[in-house]
Amino acid sequence: MNKITEIIKYWLSPDTDKATDKEIDKLNLSTVHYTALIVFAIQLISLIVFVISPLSDFRERNSLVTVISVGISLVFCAAAFFASGAARSGRIFKNGTHNKVNFFIGVFLILLLLWGMNVSYRHYKDGEQIVTFYTVVLLAIVFVRMRPSFSIPAIFGSFTLYYIYLDYFVDANKINPYNFFTLAGFSVAGAIINYRLSVNYIREKNKTEELNKSLEYIASHDSLTKLQNRYALTRDVPNYIQRDVCIAMGDINEFKNVNDTLGHKTGDDILARFSNLLGEQFDHKNIYRYGGDEFLIVAPGCGTEDVAAKLAEVNKRFGKVRIGNYIGKFGCSFGYVEGTPQTSYDFLDLLMRADKQLYIEKSKIKPVAPAASKTEDNK
Repeated sequence: MNKITEIIKYWLSPDTDKATDKEIDKLNLSTVHYTALIVFAIQLISLIVFVISPLSDFRERNSLVTVISVGISLVFCAAAFFASGAARSGRIFKNGTHNKVNFFIGVFLILLLLWGMNVSYRHYKDGEQIVTFYTVVLLAIVFVRMRPSFSIPAIFGSFTLYYIYLDYFVDANKINPYNFFTLAGFSVAGAIINYRLSVNYIREKNKTEELNKSLEYIASHDSLTKLQNRYALTRDVPNYIQRDVCIAMGDINEFKNVNDTLGHKTGDDILARFSNLLGEQFDHKNIYRYGGDEFLIVAPGCGTEDVAAKLAEVNKRFGKVRIGNYIGKFGCSFGYVEGTPQTSYDFLDLLMRADKQLYIEKSKIKPVAPAASKTEDNK
């Protein structure tokens, strides 16, 4: 019994997350947008052909009714086209988007079904087939993805009401009720399957995209500092071409001695603290852990004075950091240059010049042996 209940819930009441709902809303709005445009064009062409046809006689009631009916459908399609376009661009339905989009799509489908019933009713009275109604139902099944809680009553209900309407006002004896309601059942089943398969496809697609994003993040970011790595730099170089940039290359002073004295775990803590300080002064997307304790900053639109001021603040705050028993003063050195690289080779040249400037700055520093005391950690 539980298995049957699970199957029924799987098909009739599927659980969806916000990402899936958003994707279905986008698909439905696009469907309404382009369907309304196509139907508008077809109806307009048919109206023009009907008006210029020598067989049309506007003194007859049927001709006027046809023109009015087509005119209403043109207004309806135009309204649906512009409303769905505004919803797709975010000009409307900004708050409570999913429920409002569902309401809009539901109203569109109901009006479309009513229109199909009306046109087919007139055709049925003239002894023709109710093809328009079937076509509208087919469009709803194939192109619109609605939850079963709406599609079941909307589709099967429209078949039932339409059969009663024809039976009461005309004569439904020409319609085989078995075939008619069998088609209604298949239509409902088609709508349910379409929605369920759409949900499954979107979920799998979103999972794949999330996995790809995770893999991309892992490949392009350093696991310790969470900063971007050299792979990310290679990827980002084209973004810096033909732009005014300041490139700063730097590292932590006497880091090897500190690392050897206090251990690699403490060294990792120092790197993480230093990375956080860099992230407070520069955009994370422009900071790279170049290797070991070396860091690279690419600052678009900044000159050496701005970068130097920010790095001075980093150095000042880094000097106040306390790690465990270490009582020495932490510091960092940077070399920086600015330019407008025209090619990737120009960018590489700037990077090498910044690296040379770093070594010049490093040569000015006198080695200081690390010291330790029993002072407790003061973060």
